[in-house]
Amino acid sequence: TQTHWLHCIPKSKKVHSPRINLTFRTMVHPAR
Repeated sequence: TQTHWLHCIPKSKKVHSPRINLTFRTMVHPAR
């Protein structure tokens, strides 16, 4: 699932970069 999600990032990056960054950070650092 993670691999597929990472592949979807570049496509959505153009639509809503800030949202992707927040979601990505939460996934990478769930402890925070």
